[in-house]
Order: sequence, then structure tokens, then C-alpha cells
Amino acid sequence: MITKPYDVVDYLHSEEDIQAYLQEMLASGASHTAIKYAFVDAERARAKLENQEPSLKTLDMVFGALFNQKQKTDLLHDVATA
Repeated sequence: MITKPYDVVDYLHSEEDIQAYLQEMLASGASHTAIKYAFVDAERARAKLENQEPSLKTLDMVFGALFNQKQKTDLLHDVATA
């Protein structure tokens, strides 16, 4: 049997799916880190829906609203080098 790693983006097929995913993450009491990565997942899913790569400018905007500059810089570095 061939397996591949689980990626929530494979199951987010519409903007409604993305919004429901983000709402559930926020409502469920998920950790700060899990919520950060949920927003990354959402951006990746949106890019996939449009057959594009995620925009680092968009990720920067989202992270700027949520995190301090050091956290944002570290996370953007992680995303860019992934």
C-alpha cells in the first residue's frame, strides 16, 4: 500500500470549506501555534484553488495582524524554506 502524509489542504475544496476550517480552529480552543498554521493552510488552499503558489505578501499581512515581528519573521522564514 502506498501512503502519503496527511495534508488538510487536500480536503479544502472551496472558500466555504476554508472558512469552516478556520472557524472550527478558532472555536475549538486550538493552540496559538495550531491557529497560525491553520492560516497558512488556508492560504495554501486558496492558492491551490486558483492554481497558484501562496503569496508571501498575503501571508505577511495575515501574520502581521496576529503575531509580533520576531514571530512573523521566523514563521515566514519557515514557510519560505519548506
